[in-house]
Amino acid sequence: MSDNKMDQSLVMDPLWETPLFRLVHADFCAWPGYLILRLKGPERSLAELAPPEAAAFGEALSRSARALENATRAERVYLLSFAEVDRQLHVHLLARTAEVEEAWRQASGNRHGAVDGPALFQWVRAAWPAGSRPPVGMELPQVLERLKQALAEDGPHV
Repeated sequence: MSDNKMDQSLVMDPLWETPLFRLVHADFCAWPGYLILRLKGPERSLAELAPPEAAAFGEALSRSARALENATRAERVYLLSFAEVDRQLHVHLLARTAEVEEAWRQASGNRHGAVDGPALFQWVRAAWPAGSRPPVGMELPQVLERLKQALAEDGPHV
């Protein structure tokens, strides 16, 4: 898109999919590097997973985080799972780059203290709602392509 707004059609297709999991970019946030790893089964809790599925879920999380780090230069990858609104087991992954940390520090006034990860996570969701412009250098089509490439290069696991 010429105005650099988030193109919703870009986030509809999975970045990576297996018989057990589906990894997509969050359709409600324009921050390139906000992914959701969704289990395809009916499980609502990690405790409901059989040992082989739990091991595969851990591997899928690791692979997803590795792809985010490679594609976005993330210093951290935040993982959250509440399953309150959507009860099916899923995990939110957020690439916390140096640039987003600096923007959060400016917005929050927290110039030198420890990063409040949950507050930063919520701030990213509010600062870049769907349809907003992602930061320069973090254009969604390019980041999604780098994510797909990183996931493909990681091999056919899980």
